[in-house]
Amino acid sequence: MEEDSLRLRLKQKEVEELFKAGRISSTTRLGLAPESFIRFSLNKDSTASEIRLHFEANEVFLTVPEEQINTWAQTDQEGFQSFVPVEENQQLHIIVEKDYRCLHKEPGNKEDEDTFPNPLENGKRC
Repeated sequence: MEEDSLRLRLKQKEVEELFKAGRISSTTRLGLAPESFIRFSLNKDSTASEIRLHFEANEVFLTVPEEQINTWAQTDQEGFQSFVPVEENQQLHIIVEKDYRCLHKEPGNKEDEDTFPNPLENGKRC
């Protein structure tokens, strides 16, 4: 864990949906109570000039300029990052990246389903 950071790793279908529909979200349950969850929403916005963050009612809203999402989704660019102010003299480090196939696990691992081909496979370099 890294303090003051948020790292999102997206599978191929998630990147495609974000590119086409402009929004994706994921919910993680943290307990049995209905309010025991956290949701992350990633949105592209044609009017945004920088990455913005908003947190409300158990949901983290991350807004990214449309051009930045489109370039990332259509190229071999691994990801992007930004430092977003959260209070005076404090920033949140945000990292959004493509989820690559793991090289040290057995083939067919469920975690590798729908991941991007790893650039280090077959001796290639990043």
